[in-house]
Amino acid sequence: MGNVAAAYAENSKFQISNSRQLSVTEVYEILTEIAHEEGEGSQERKIEKTAKLLSDLDPLSAKYVVRILVGKLRLGFSDMTILDALSVMLMGDQRCPVK
Repeated sequence: MGNVAAAYAENSKFQISNSRQLSVTEVYEILTEIAHEEGEGSQERKIEKTAKLLSDLDPLSAKYVVRILVGKLRLGFSDMTILDALSVMLMGDQRCPVK
């Protein structure tokens, strides 16, 4: 699905030209807003907001946002990889910051 979204975004003659790219925080906020939609008509609102988000993204970003949405991100990371990366970010190496 991610590859389909990227290919569509790359080849779409309807692609909107943005003057700026969305930040990770902006994409996160939009995804959170979509996730919190509920009640009558929520499915249609989710579809509209997702379509708008995808049209605002470059092809590579659209690919990964779709993969996030369908739960198929699979980048080969484990929990320990993320913990090690956070440790390097906070401590400068992989030592445990909490004992």
